[in-house]
Amino acid sequence: MKFDVLTLFPEMFGILNQSIIGKAIEKELQTRESLFRTTLSTLNEGVILTDKDRVISYVNPKILVMLGQAYDAFIGHSLSDFYALQKDSTTHIIKSQIEQVLLSHEPSKKRESIMLKRFDDKEIPIQLWAAPILENSELKGLIIIARDLTLETEQAMQIEGFLNVNLDMLCVTDLDGNFIRVNHRFEDVLGFSTKELEGLSYLSLIHPDDLENTKKAIEALSTRESINGFTNRYLCKDGRYKYLEWVSQPGYGNYVYASAHDITDQIENQTRLHRLATRDELTGLRNRHALESDIESLLQLSNRYDEELSTIMFDLDHFKS
Repeated sequence: MKFDVLTLFPEMFGILNQSIIGKAIEKELQTRESLFRTTLSTLNEGVILTDKDRVISYVNPKILVMLGQAYDAFIGHSLSDFYALQKDSTTHIIKSQIEQVLLSHEPSKKRESIMLKRFDDKEIPIQLWAAPILENSELKGLIIIARDLTLETEQAMQIEGFLNVNLDMLCVTDLDGNFIRVNHRFEDVLGFSTKELEGLSYLSLIHPDDLENTKKAIEALSTRESINGFTNRYLCKDGRYKYLEWVSQPGYGNYVYASAHDITDQIENQTRLHRLATRDELTGLRNRHALESDIESLLQLSNRYDEELSTIMFDLDHFKS
């Protein structure tokens, strides 16, 4: 039988072409997978990939650092092995989020903050969320992302400690007139708890006569001006008003950092001294010292504007008797 290689050429070409295309596709997929893994390895968040049966297929270096364990301790293991390390409350939160993703085929809508136990039994605060890996709408696996909140938590604790040990009234507000954070001194002075004040519009506590000037101070802060020695009256929980003297500094973005002193006693003492100096203690009417001061002021005005000045005086007999 005569063998004609030319008759096989189309078939051989087709097989060869499929092989070349297949290798090209395989190489492209490998390149993409390598790029994907490289990207995951550089993230500052911990990443866990699983198949649809929740068996771990990949973890990035960040999650190894966060949990204090080697790569081999994860790969091929089920998430249930990981759950066994955690407290029941933590396991419940993680399971609930993952089940929601598996059922809805949508990313988790809420980022849960939990205390995650490492392999050395230490606990770290993290923020956790998950998303499905889909192919033609079919679930192929899960991606779980964990963000280490240790630094933020430590900074928050340091700020909280600073706020609580400081004798001044310290707060963070925004340019819309809301308290964002306040320290315990606000409770000591105004009577409202920190929980009641945080998120509240402080404009609702300002004395009506001081509201306009307070709004002008906010406008100045919005133009990056600092405020020093600004005084207004704040409503206390018992219905009284207290005088507060403020130093305010524009912060990052929409935030304002401020401290205040309660100067109510100082203002009341000044008012009392002024009253004693200018009013008769028995009748409450203006006394001789006040009269002399008024006359001096009127004389100066008369001389300045070259106008005549007339004075009428009444002497009431037995007025204080």
